[in-house]
Amino acid sequence: MPEYQRGYSWTDDQLEDMWIDLIQLAEDQDLSSHFLGQVVVHYENTENRWYIIDGQQRTSTSIILLDAFRMLLDYLHEKNNNEDAKIDADDITTKYIGRVTQKRQDQRLILGDLDKKIFKETIQVRGNEYYKT
Repeated sequence: MPEYQRGYSWTDDQLEDMWIDLIQLAEDQDLSSHFLGQVVVHYENTENRWYIIDGQQRTSTSIILLDAFRMLLDYLHEKNNNEDAKIDADDITTKYIGRVTQKRQDQRLILGDLDKKIFKETIQVRGNEYYKT
């Protein structure tokens, strides 16, 4: 996120609207299209990095939701020794969230200064060796 972006600030109403959208997408088999909101990005050549100009709240919320799915999959793996759940949880980490350890700083989304630390500690690091030493 560019530094000028506001911090994460979605309200319960906005979260509920997104959840209702997701439920509608999952339940309506005849739905041919659905607008979930726009995301505007800009590629900065000098930094070799994409910046989210509009849609940061929606993108951040999507990553938080994916983390909740990942935690459920980790639980299913631990409780039932379900290897597919472990693979799916690892896929979410690798493809969408990224891995953060002492040796690796592979975040897929880096928020602005207001939210960067809490997002990294609660979503991107979650349970690995980075904070255990």
